[in-house]
Amino acid sequence: VYDERELLLGKLEIVKNTRMIDYAIDIHKQLHPNAVIPEELLEKRKKVVNELKIYQEETNHIRQIFESQTVVKQIETTRYI
Repeated sequence: VYDERELLLGKLEIVKNTRMIDYAIDIHKQLHPNAVIPEELLEKRKKVVNELKIYQEETNHIRQIFESQTVVKQIETTRYI
């Protein structure tokens, strides 16, 4: 019923302003298979990947706690109390 190109353009408009940058790049490739990816999208991807690395480093200690089998068992047993 709807034109696929129009739907892809709408999706791209929505996701290009989010951190879903890989999805935006995929949509751009679908719309323009032979075109170069715009520098704007590539720069945003670098920024998002850098932010992800920073967040992972900042939360590493929390993730390590939840990866501990002792903590996992404790959470599982106290969940039903």
